[in-house]
Amino acid sequence: MHRITKAANAVTQICSDEGKRFLVPCATRWNSIYDAVCRVLELKEKLNEVCSALELPKLKTTHVDFLIVYRRVLQPLA
Repeated sequence: MHRITKAANAVTQICSDEGKRFLVPCATRWNSIYDAVCRVLELKEKLNEVCSALELPKLKTTHVDFLIVYRRVLQPLA
C-alpha cells in the first residue's frame, strides 16, 4: 500500500475519519509486525471497505480471529 499511490489514496480517504493509516512492518524493528496487526485490528470496521476499494478479497472472520489471538499472545512481549 505504501508504494502504490492509488491504494494509499483510497485508504487515506476511507480511514480519514479515524485519522490513522495502516502501518508497514520493517525488518529493523522486532515488534513492527505486532504494531501493524494492532493497527489492522483498530481499523477492522473499515477493512471490508478498504478491500473493496482495492479490489482485494475480503478478510474472513477466521482471519480476523487469528489476528486477535496473535495480538493477545504477543502483547506481553511487545
